[in-house]
Amino acid sequence: MKTKTAFFTSFLLFTVIANATSASPTHDIQVRKPLLNNSPKADTTQKPVAQTVALADLKTKMLGIWRDVEGENATFEIKPNSIYYFEHGAAYKISLTRNVISIKFPDYTFTGTVSFVNGTMVINSREFGVSKYKRMK
Repeated sequence: MKTKTAFFTSFLLFTVIANATSASPTHDIQVRKPLLNNSPKADTTQKPVAQTVALADLKTKMLGIWRDVEGENATFEIKPNSIYYFEHGAAYKISLTRNVISIKFPDYTFTGTVSFVNGTMVINSREFGVSKYKRMK
């Protein structure tokens, strides 16, 4: 019995090694290049292209006049560097980092994550939870 077990173990080990060393196109082996060059001369201040494009797309999508999904009147207008609240008659500075919007009010800074679902802008914050807005036409 020991001989059969030893033979089977050797055969199994040989099969695994043979399959691992044969680089045929039918195997699922993927070689990935590193995303960032970690050499000392690498410029690590540059953002990955995909992230930069996504941020630009998000900023562009956010521009315009928006209303609360439950209301009919305009709530605010987002411009490249500010948000104007019609009810307050005031504009406040905004910034966008990844998908997080920051609105600088006089007494505090609001932060929330921004996403889009079927043309609806969704802002999720700790203070107010999920808020949904439709673009005014």
